[in-house]
Amino acid sequence: MASPNQAVRLAGEDIADGILDFMVRSRGWSENNNYWHVRQLCEDRVVENTCPPNAVSMLHFADQCHSHRVRERARSVLLSSFEHVFEQPDMIEQLTFLQLKHLVSSPDLRVQTESHVCDAIVKWLQQIHGSRISSGLAEREDLRRQLAETIPPLEREDQVYHTIEGDVQGLSAEVKRQELAVNTLKLELGEMDQELSQLDYDLLAADKTMLDAARELAGYSSQEILLTVYRNAKPRVERVLTCVAILLGLDPVWDITQRMCYEDKLIPKLLQYDYHVVEPAQVGDVFKILSKPSVNPGAMTTKPARAIAFWAHAASKCVQLSTDIVNGRAERGRIAEELRVAGDKLAGMREDLEGLRALEANSTERYVGAMETQMMAQLRVDLCEARLRRNAAKLDADARALLELVRWPLVAKPYIHGDLLQHPFVACFLPPGSQAGGVLERAALVPLTDFLRMAASEGGGQRDVYGAKGRRLTGENGRVVAQVWSEGARAEARPRSGMGWQGLTFEREG
Repeated sequence: MASPNQAVRLAGEDIADGILDFMVRSRGWSENNNYWHVRQLCEDRVVENTCPPNAVSMLHFADQCHSHRVRERARSVLLSSFEHVFEQPDMIEQLTFLQLKHLVSSPDLRVQTESHVCDAIVKWLQQIHGSRISSGLAEREDLRRQLAETIPPLEREDQVYHTIEGDVQGLSAEVKRQELAVNTLKLELGEMDQELSQLDYDLLAADKTMLDAARELAGYSSQEILLTVYRNAKPRVERVLTCVAILLGLDPVWDITQRMCYEDKLIPKLLQYDYHVVEPAQVGDVFKILSKPSVNPGAMTTKPARAIAFWAHAASKCVQLSTDIVNGRAERGRIAEELRVAGDKLAGMREDLEGLRALEANSTERYVGAMETQMMAQLRVDLCEARLRRNAAKLDADARALLELVRWPLVAKPYIHGDLLQHPFVACFLPPGSQAGGVLERAALVPLTDFLRMAASEGGGQRDVYGAKGRRLTGENGRVVAQVWSEGARAEARPRSGMGWQGLTFEREG
C-alpha cells in the first residue's frame, strides 16, 4: 500500500487511471486525517492535467470518484473546446446522452456558429445510434434471407408429407376393404363347415336307415318277399321296385328285381349297396318317383314292401347327400383358397401400410423440423425487428431531446435545408414522420435572427430584453435562447408573415 507521504507521478493518458487507483488504495487508511489531504492533492493534479484530449475521460472519472471539482473542470474544458471534441470520433463515442445534453443546454457553451451544435448532435447520433441501427438492418436482411431459404425445404417437406399422408389414407381404406372381404370369406367358410357337418349327420342317419331296412328284409325269406311283394303287386309297389332297380344300376323295370329275389341276390345287393359310386344323373328318375306321396313307406300294406320303400328312400337320400357333401367340400376348398389368397394379400397390404406409416412418421419429423426451423428463423427476424424498433425509438427520443436544445433562430436556413436535412443519416433515420423529424420541420420554419442588422429600440409593442452571458443570450429565467456574434449593441428578430414566431429584441449587458 502506498504511503501517505509517497509522491505519485503520473503523466499522459494514464493520469485518470493512475489517480483513480491511488485514490482507491488510499481508502485503506481513510480514517487517517491525511486521506482528505491526499484526495485534495489528487483532485488538484487531475484538474491541472485536464485538457481537451482527455476531458471526456476526466468527466467519467469524476462520476466514478464523485468529484465535483473534476466534473466542473472537465465540463468547462468541454464547453470551451466543444468543436475540437466532436472532431475526434473516439471522444464522441465516450459521451453519454445525459453528458451531451448537459453540454448542449449549458449557457457557457462556446461555438463559432449554432450549426456546429447541430453537426455535433448528428455526429453523436450517427456514431452511437447509427452504427447500432445499421448493423441491426444488416442483421435483419441476413435473417430475412435465412428465413427465405427455409421456405423451399418446408414446401418440399409439406408436399412429401401430404403425399405420403394421402397414400396412407388410401391404403388404410383398401386394408379395411380387404379385411371386410377376409371376414366375409371366414363367415362363408364357417357356414360351409356347419352345412357340411349337418350333411354328414344327415348322411349317417340316412345310411343307418338304409342299412336297417336292408337288415329287416334280410329277416324275410325269398318266398315271403315274393309272396308279399311281387305277387299281385300294386302299381305303387311296382314304382318302388323300379326305383330299386335303377339304384342298383339295372334296367328301369320293376320285375328285374324279382329274378334277383328268386336267385337270392337282391338282399346281399341291398346290404352291400355303395351309394358313393352312383351319380345323381343316373338316378334322376328315382327322385321324381319317390317324391310322390303314393310311394311313401307308410303307403305300403306289407312289412317287406314297407322295408323295401324305406331302403329306396334312404338310398336315394344317401346318394343325394353324398353328392352334396362332395360338392360342399369342393366349395369349401374354393372358399378356403380364396381366404388364403385374401389373407396373404391382406398381410402384404398391412406390411406396406406399416412401411408407409414409418415413412409418414419420418416425413412428419422432417416436416415438423422444417417448420420449427422456419418458426425460429421468423422469431429471429421478429426479435431483430423489435430491437430495431426499440433502437429507432431510442434514437428518435434522444434526437428530439437534443435537437430541441438547438437555438434554431441562430441557424442559417441554407444549412438547415441543405447540409442538415439532406444529410444521409438525417434523411434515413430521422424522417419527417418521427418526433425528431418534426423538430427539424418546425426548425425549417423558424425565421433567421439577423444579428448583423442593427435595429432601433423604439417602436410599437412590448420588447423582451435578454442579458448576454458568455455570448449566449439568457432570459430572466436563465434559459438560453440564442447566441450573440455581432459586435453591435442591439439585434432584433422579426417574424415572417404567417410563421407565428414571436419577435425578439436582444440586448447585451454593459
